[in-house]
Amino acid sequence: MPRSSRASYHFHLNFIRSSGFTMFHVFHCFSYFFFGNRWASIRGVHTTQLA
Repeated sequence: MPRSSRASYHFHLNFIRSSGFTMFHVFHCFSYFFFGNRWASIRGVHTTQLA
């Protein structure tokens, strides 16, 4: 796992922890099932820009 992805993962982990894991988890799952691959690609772009 590249270092940038790891840092981005930890950032998201802390963000989720501070903003309420349950609400984010429900929204993420709903978005994933609703948008499918499109959401996955959008999230990939977001993580790349964040890193």
